[in-house]
Amino acid sequence: MSRADKTMGYYQLSKGGQSGTIADPKCVCQVAIKCCATSIILVNNHPSGNLRTSDVDLPLTRKINETAAMLDLAMLYHPILSSVTFFSFTYEGVL
Repeated sequence: MSRADKTMGYYQLSKGGQSGTIADPKCVCQVAIKCCATSIILVNNHPSGNLRTSDVDLPLTRKINETAAMLDLAMLYHPILSSVTFFSFTYEGVL
């Protein structure tokens, strides 16, 4: 996102298999820095429809948020999507 809160683009960082995927905080921030973004929005999906955060979701979200903050990037939002509804780390007070 730009300073004017305009979306600057989209980037698919990772595409997982049936049991997971890898999202490296360094790669997330690298894309934002190359675009001269001031903030980021992460989105991931749970194709199973189960919106409970996995053992990896919460620590990884916090790690990306901390890494971004060190680089003066704000993580604005991080929803987990299913085909029916969503879970929001922001709405749940995690971010």
